[in-house]
Amino acid sequence: MMAVFSPSAVLRTMNDGVMQSQAKALSPEQRQQVAEFMTGKSLGDSAINLPPACENTDIDLRRPPLVTGWGIDHANKRYFGP
Repeated sequence: MMAVFSPSAVLRTMNDGVMQSQAKALSPEQRQQVAEFMTGKSLGDSAINLPPACENTDIDLRRPPLVTGWGIDHANKRYFGP
């Protein structure tokens, strides 16, 4: 799960964000090592992880989806029968 984050984002969270109290006993080098370990990437890597996306690009977003058997109705039943 942590692999979706960049090491710099994890390091920033430890230095300036919500993980400050957990990381306060770590040296700057240890924080960098933790960030790299948790993400599986080196801090020098500049690759951007894009979220997963559908490879089908011929979708007409102006039309409603063509699905049956699921969805949300006004009663919030979350299921539409056949």
